Amino acid sequence: MMISSMTRNALVLGLFAMSCVGLVALLAGLTEEPIRASKQHARELSLAAVMPPTLYSSMVSYDGTSAPASDYIALLPDSEILLAKIDEETTGIILSVVTSRGYSGDIELMIGINSALSITGVRVTAHRETPGLGDKIDRRKSVWIESFQNRGLNDTPPTIWTVTKEGGDFDQFTGATITPRAVVQSVHGTLLYVQDHYELFFGRSRPTSVDQSTAAAFTEVRVTEWLIAGQTQWLQNE
Repeated sequence: MMISSMTRNALVLGLFAMSCVGLVALLAGLTEEPIRASKQHARELSLAAVMPPTLYSSMVSYDGTSAPASDYIALLPDSEILLAKIDEETTGIILSVVTSRGYSGDIELMIGINSALSITGVRVTAHRETPGLGDKIDRRKSVWIESFQNRGLNDTPPTIWTVTKEGGDFDQFTGATITPRAVVQSVHGTLLYVQDHYELFFGRSRPTSVDQSTAAAFTEVRVTEWLIAGQTQWLQNE
């Protein structure tokens, strides 16, 4: 009788465990697609935020066997380097990088740079910074991240690629200096990285300090030509 009772209890527990496993698997299956779709949507929004759609007609992955090593930045593992193109000409580049210098750990960034070596946009894609303080790097919390827009190596000297507290040109947050400093250093390092490997990514010589100012105008001309070709309508700058 004792054996029968133990056996019955074991069967009940086994069936309960199997039911739990099945329920977890079912829930995972039901949520997998919505989670994937949500991540894809967030990625598309980030791409549009860091590289205006008016600057390209297609976006392709960099087809090099591997990205060059860098002393300036750490590329996000398993991330793609994306090249913005009009026809066969590269007009911009998007990199996903990570810095471990955040106050609460890693900060992941998506950074867009045009052929004139100017920032087209920056977005924080993952972080664990303190709510109400360091989390102001997130565009949903503040507009601080927009301060990189149109910045380049030519118009922002190396000495001021830091926070204002340290003589730089970028605001820090009240009670939080480490977080914005980490982001500024990472964005600056990404610009230096792209500058060093300009010919590899863009397929042509890097613009000098003299002609960098004309590179953006050249890109706009190429965009206009593509738009006139009838593929979309030119959006005038505000």
